[in-house]
Amino acid sequence: MKLKFHFLPFINFLLIIVFGYFLFIRNNQADRYAVIDKARLFSEFKMTKEIGNQMIILNNGLKMKYDSLANAYSSAQNEYDRIHLSQELEVLKTEIENLNDKFRDQETVKIWKRIQSYTDNYSEEKNYTFIFGFENNGNVVYFKKGKDITDELLNYINKRYEGIN
Repeated sequence: MKLKFHFLPFINFLLIIVFGYFLFIRNNQADRYAVIDKARLFSEFKMTKEIGNQMIILNNGLKMKYDSLANAYSSAQNEYDRIHLSQELEVLKTEIENLNDKFRDQETVKIWKRIQSYTDNYSEEKNYTFIFGFENNGNVVYFKKGKDITDELLNYINKRYEGIN
C-alpha cells in the first residue's frame, strides 16, 4: 500500500509535466497571419471585372434609350410633347440610377461572399489563423512587408473562380 501512495504522486507529477509541455508548445506556436489589400483584391477579382462588363452593357442599352428620348425632346416643336418627353426622361433617369444602385449593391455582396469563401479555403490550405484586410484609411496601420499576400490570394481566387483549382 505504501508503494501505491509513492507511485501515484509520481504519475500525477508526470501527467502535469506532459500536460504542461503540450500547453506550453500550443501557446508558444505563433499564429500565422497575413494581410491583404481589400480594394485591390476586389477590383482585380475576375468576377468583379465580369460583372463590371455586364453593368457597362446594361448601361449602354439604357443610355441609348435615354439619348433617343433626349434627341426627341430637343427636336420637339409642341410644348405638350416637350413636357411629356421631359417627364419620360426624368422617369428613365431615375430608373437607370435605381437599377444601377440595386445591381451594384447586390453584385457587390455576391462578389464579397465568393471572395470570403475562396479565402476561407486558402487560409485552411496555407494554415493561416488570421488574414487581415487593409485599406489606405483602414485599421491596419503597420505590417511587415513579407506579410502582404494580396498577389498570392488574388492568383488563388481567380484560379478558383475559373475552375482551375
